[in-house]
Amino acid sequence: MTLIFLTSCLSNKELKEGWWKYGDGYHIGDVISFERYNLVNDTLYLKDIPKALLISQEESVFGFTSRKIVIRDLKSNETGTYYQK
Repeated sequence: MTLIFLTSCLSNKELKEGWWKYGDGYHIGDVISFERYNLVNDTLYLKDIPKALLISQEESVFGFTSRKIVIRDLKSNETGTYYQK
């Protein structure tokens, strides 16, 4: 039996819909909301101050998993995971 995993990047619209709840790792807040944070290219800004890099984003797999983004701290390179709610 062959199992194929499909992953895709989220569009900017999908990324900015809803809010993202903290999962684990690097923490910039309990929630990332794009009403509060601004995304320019791959950098997350809060009040014009760069806070983190968006290093990956994953679509839900057939509705069984949550959408997920991974961010990286600009200073320590620590990564953190957030899930869309």
